[in-house]
Amino acid sequence: MLHIAVTAKKAVNPEQDGLGRPYVGYEPGMSQDEMYEANHGEWAIGARAQKERYALFSFGRTAIQAVEIDNP
Repeated sequence: MLHIAVTAKKAVNPEQDGLGRPYVGYEPGMSQDEMYEANHGEWAIGARAQKERYALFSFGRTAIQAVEIDNP
């Protein structure tokens, strides 16, 4: 399982973000879909990560989302 710590929600330039997102990160009250859209995608992770099937996203000391990886 991959464990990815995310930052507080912050604006990004959609033209510079590889997925065209207007923001990344987390803030309380986000839906599961909003968290996924803001945090999936472009991560610089080593080759061992290619074998993982699940990812756990956390903010601070709290797990905020768990996802199954279907296209590593």
